[in-house]
Amino acid sequence: MTGYTRDEKLREWLKDPELSPWEPVLPPERMWPMEKFWNKFLVNKIPWRNIVYKVYRKSMFIFTHVLVPVWIVHYYMKYHVAKKPYAIVQSKARIFPGDTTVETEEVIQPMKEFPDQHH
Repeated sequence: MTGYTRDEKLREWLKDPELSPWEPVLPPERMWPMEKFWNKFLVNKIPWRNIVYKVYRKSMFIFTHVLVPVWIVHYYMKYHVAKKPYAIVQSKARIFPGDTTVETEEVIQPMKEFPDQHH
């Protein structure tokens, strides 16, 4: 007779869920470069290192939660909402022959025609 008997199959089936000492095999934990740096940096429990880490964390929070949103709102307000943003960049009104300028009230003369030149 070849193969397992019914009892042997049942014993093997019940034994399969038991883990060996080296199981479960977990994949290596992947970390971002800055996370690796801070993990190595904070191995020594020196107080100044902890202070440096706290300052870094707070400065990153301020940068990402305050400065970046302020820049985004500023950009949107300057280029999409404001009619005349700070009067730094302003396109001048078009001037056509016969118009008068606002500053000097001078009448703009028509351009001279040059029949021998292409323009």
